Amino acid sequence: MGAGQAGPPLAGRLTAAGQRVAIVERKLFGGTCVNTGCIPTKTLVASAHAAHLARRGGDYGIGTGSISVDMAKVKARKDKVMLDDRTGVEDWLNGMDGCTVFRDHARFEDPHTMRVGEQLLHGDRIFLNVGGRAVVPDIPGLDDVEFLTNVSILELDTVPSHLVIVGGSYIALEFAQMYRRFGAQVTVVERGARLASREDEDVSATIKEVSRPRDRHHPRRRRCPGQQAR
Repeated sequence: MGAGQAGPPLAGRLTAAGQRVAIVERKLFGGTCVNTGCIPTKTLVASAHAAHLARRGGDYGIGTGSISVDMAKVKARKDKVMLDDRTGVEDWLNGMDGCTVFRDHARFEDPHTMRVGEQLLHGDRIFLNVGGRAVVPDIPGLDDVEFLTNVSILELDTVPSHLVIVGGSYIALEFAQMYRRFGAQVTVVERGARLASREDEDVSATIKEVSRPRDRHHPRRRRCPGQQAR
């Protein structure tokens, strides 16, 4: 149940071992990583990095002129990469010998039976790969305003003038960095004592240091020979 990151590879292993497999997906093949996680966000990060390097061209003696970000084209590129991956997962499953794909909602009838639409599927083993979704915090007044989640923000085709991000963990920081490079003003609000609180304290301190506002001509630390330019 679910054609995310775990379901399709498991189906491949089981069919290769001679077993018959039914895989059920009610929405998007590929799950979080392909549709709303790793693939689209890293595609956006790459575009943001390109904008960042273009703005810094003068630091390396390269004249680039005025830099602008066409967010509609950035989004279109992201959508194509994501859709190509999603189609690849779906085509792989459809062509897999011994695998039958169902596109519908599934629910349990008993421990070994699922109802998928009007059909009943029986199996000795049933694997759940149902993924997750964003949790909206209980913040007073939040219901009265339009807000974005890590999913809906991927549909933006313009750069916001000011993006306020509630939370300072790795997903929040990824969006903060990319949208700052796209040209938005960004404010990160973290209620805890430090950013990326699940990491070691020195990691949190470094993230805070590199994220703080800087003058464009702020002196940078010397690098050891061979260290990657930043």
